[in-house]
Amino acid sequence: MAGDTSNQGELQINQATDALSELHINTSNYQAEYGQSGGATINLMTKAGTKDFHGDLYVYLRNEDLNANDYFNNLNKVARPKYRYAIGGGSIGGPLEFPFWKTFNKAFKNRVFFFLNDQY
Repeated sequence: MAGDTSNQGELQINQATDALSELHINTSNYQAEYGQSGGATINLMTKAGTKDFHGDLYVYLRNEDLNANDYFNNLNKVARPKYRYAIGGGSIGGPLEFPFWKTFNKAFKNRVFFFLNDQY
């Protein structure tokens, strides 16, 4: 997260796609809570932990071997252009438990959760 002075002090956040649960785009006639924006306001909501453990691993892969060649490239016998792109990551979420401290665990059972996401 970084503050960019060219956009009047608003924050810019690059969030992993897999960590998003909701996306709201307000273009006009929105409430005063969004301030003095002249254009659209984009709100991203990230996932949260739940009472069960959940997680995933993923790889977004693009490679010229997976793409078909263009009709005109085939006609002129031009090879497919190189296009290589790979992003991997994973996430895990669930309840935050303290098995070593039973009284603390009873007070916060089904109330404290965590969610972690990392993308490379």
